[in-house]
Amino acid sequence: MGPSTSVKCYNGYYVNGFKFHTQSYGRFKKTMNSGVCVKGSCYDDNERDYYGMLKEVVRLKYLGSKCKLFMFKCNWYDTKRGIRRHRSNGLVEIKHTS
Repeated sequence: MGPSTSVKCYNGYYVNGFKFHTQSYGRFKKTMNSGVCVKGSCYDDNERDYYGMLKEVVRLKYLGSKCKLFMFKCNWYDTKRGIRRHRSNGLVEIKHTS
């Protein structure tokens, strides 16, 4: 039998100096911190950045070990039709219905 794990859910998480909140936790806040971006690594003709909204933060901890893993569950936007980049200032607009 493999090692046991414990699971815990969070409304937010700090990682690499950035604060993230789940979309439901931040909906009545003055600022929104539920947007996420996963950068592409090659930037060839088929690769792009991916944008989404954070739905859940889950921590898995392996009992009897110091190993733990944080996972972000996100809803992702269509990056082929739902995104427009402004070359002049680098701003990215996302069509939230895509």
